[in-house]
Amino acid sequence: FLASEQRLLAGHAVHPAPRARVGFSAADHERYAPELGARFPLYWFAVAQDALWQGAAPGHDPLAALSALVASDSDLERLGEGIPAGWTPLPAHPWQARRLLDHPRVRALLAEGRLRALGEAGAFWGATSSVRALYRHEAPWMLKFSLSARLTNSERVLTPSEVARGFSVHALLDAGLRDRLGAETPMLSIIGEPAALALDEGSGAALPESFAVLRENPFHGYRGEGVALLATLCEPEPDTGTPRLARYVRELAAARAITPVDAARLWFEAFLDVLIVPLIQIAGQHGLLFSAHQQNSLLRLRAGLPVAAYYRDCQGTAYNQRHADSLTAVWPGFATDTGNLIDPATAAGLFGYYLFVNNVFAVIGALGEAALVPETTLLTDLRRRLQTLARTPTVCPAVLDHLLTAPSLWSKGNFLACLTRFDEAAAGAHRLVRYYDFPNPLSEEIPR
Repeated sequence: FLASEQRLLAGHAVHPAPRARVGFSAADHERYAPELGARFPLYWFAVAQDALWQGAAPGHDPLAALSALVASDSDLERLGEGIPAGWTPLPAHPWQARRLLDHPRVRALLAEGRLRALGEAGAFWGATSSVRALYRHEAPWMLKFSLSARLTNSERVLTPSEVARGFSVHALLDAGLRDRLGAETPMLSIIGEPAALALDEGSGAALPESFAVLRENPFHGYRGEGVALLATLCEPEPDTGTPRLARYVRELAAARAITPVDAARLWFEAFLDVLIVPLIQIAGQHGLLFSAHQQNSLLRLRAGLPVAAYYRDCQGTAYNQRHADSLTAVWPGFATDTGNLIDPATAAGLFGYYLFVNNVFAVIGALGEAALVPETTLLTDLRRRLQTLARTPTVCPAVLDHLLTAPSLWSKGNFLACLTRFDEAAAGAHRLVRYYDFPNPLSEEIPR
């Protein structure tokens, strides 16, 4: 898992500055960039209870989760010496910690004696491809931090609404949706974000720059073996100029004594089975719209074939208004504070971009670029699969109709967003101005 995260070199395939980190120095890149194999300890604060913000999905205890994380690291034993009784250790990304120490609220807490800066301590964590999310295979949780740096199209300071959306998805899963999805889409796992900690900004709300989100770690121990980031699989490798995915397909062809074309089609079919079709089913049956672009999609490979998939970053989840009543029946508070209910037409547009333009078409392009199979062959296979799926009564007709009939799909205007410093995380009601029309290759039958 971590090797695949850190093997993503160029980053976002359709962004003009995929590795730009506005605010990072050259030394910061050397220490914190995942593509350079970044591993480092966390920075720790000790926080008085009246200066601590904590939040979680119903039934989850962020302090208990944090205690389990601290207990998993024997190198943190000495940390307790600097923490007064009744206080809480609070982790921070060491790059962000330097910014926090200059923040007026943090300086005030330090001066009041309600906060202590303990410094870096403990075992080393590995930076994942997003930079701000960290992983250690011995830890029961991954950690996702605010970073006061602009990465691709936005400053990566977590907002309270983003954190709340993570809690909402987890609450829905806990309220019975996890069991339903386990039966309906058993090959796809949703990596939850049920708890978070931060400093209190003074009014009972969280100081956004200090957010530390606890994300489930399904790759605890050695469960990360065989797990690959989809973006890494699709990116051309510098030594060969072809995507890593091509290696798996060629090995699959040799092992099964089939042609590269048949192996590519077999791999693509398995990819649709474990990730794409389940996400369409979840959108259609339950109204959850996961922004599953290739940087948030993980595959478990066995003998080169996808056998399971994982989706992460639930904070980007939207909900189809058509399912508001049924979702409210599962958990009444699912969208109270997140403001992420969208109409079916917008849902179809966003789903078409995240799941297909950014994800499925990336796989088709990678296999075509490696000259393993014509893109038109895979597009035909995909169209037929969607047509079959459209005959299933429980799927979302608006999404499939859009994919199969619309002359164009939305695609994110990353060049213009980058050029104008458009911050998509702060765009609010104007969030859709960053999309443009992309000719839809699924809109008509494609000859072989």
